[in-house]
Amino acid sequence: MGATLPLKMPTIKLEARYLYLLAATGGLCVVLVLVRFLYLPVVAQIRERRVALQELQVKMADVQRVTEELPNQEAAVRKAQERYRLFHDRLGKGQSVARILEELDALAKEKRLQLITTQSSVEEGSERFVTLGPEIVLREIPLTMQLTGRYRQVAEFLGELDEAPFMATVQRLSLTKPDREESRLKADTTLTVYLADRMPEP
Repeated sequence: MGATLPLKMPTIKLEARYLYLLAATGGLCVVLVLVRFLYLPVVAQIRERRVALQELQVKMADVQRVTEELPNQEAAVRKAQERYRLFHDRLGKGQSVARILEELDALAKEKRLQLITTQSSVEEGSERFVTLGPEIVLREIPLTMQLTGRYRQVAEFLGELDEAPFMATVQRLSLTKPDREESRLKADTTLTVYLADRMPEP
């Protein structure tokens, strides 16, 4: 049997700079792992929450705007209902030619005018109608008026027809002065008043 020679393991001597480089490389790997699996998910989560918060702020702003506009919309609805109610009062079932003639006579007396009013005859089947939308149909009633008084009184009478409790339009107006020395004049007027032939209740 031969003698067994002991094996000698080679010794590796690393310089300090290589050891530092190895440690730095290991630390960098740890940092990259932390960034990949810890930092980036946290950043993404924060970004998502920030976007969600911005969307929530936009929605809250919309809710606040709608809440602020709601009283204005309710007021607008009430105003529209009131306008329609007044419109209905001027044209609805409670209105009639006799009532309109009474209103004209009262307005003429208020303005100190002499008034003669006649309803123009309309042959059956030749009545004229005005359609305002699908639910409102108005019937035209022609009236002939003769006013006698001062120019200012006549002008005020005609001007206040817009505020009268009925609807009317002046179709024709002619002014004559019977006597040059008098300050009074005569106004011949054709007036069209309107009554509801079909109109929904307010």
